[in-house]
Amino acid sequence: MFDLFSEKSSRGQVATENIMIIGVMLVIIAALAGYSFFMYNDSVGNSQVQDSLKELRTAVNNVYALGEGNAIVVEITLPNSVTSTQVGGVDAEKKAIFITANNFGSETRDFVEVDANVSGTLPTSSGIYDIIVRNVNGEVTLNVV
Repeated sequence: MFDLFSEKSSRGQVATENIMIIGVMLVIIAALAGYSFFMYNDSVGNSQVQDSLKELRTAVNNVYALGEGNAIVVEITLPNSVTSTQVGGVDAEKKAIFITANNFGSETRDFVEVDANVSGTLPTSSGIYDIIVRNVNGEVTLNVV
């Protein structure tokens, strides 16, 4: 005799299994997409820090080479991962610019060396800033415009 209920039950089980497999695959895809998004943001932030440091190094070296009284305004972009900035070195020769950023819980301190002694301040909050780079008495100063 033909059992009508067992065939419907079997099709229902297959549909439920397919839905479960698709659900698990969506969870895996969502996790990979989230991880990729965070890695992308980290990469963009690192690039912004490196680009900002290169812009500042070029401006400082150019203003120093042009001599006393010269100034250049440069635009830098700082990501929201920046935790601190330091203009000037850690020893008697103040020929470095530092930017510290927090990426995935670990702090990285990037820096560039420049030709002149530098002083001044850089912002620590995220955003786009105009920085005036001036040669005053042979020392280059950096300040937000």
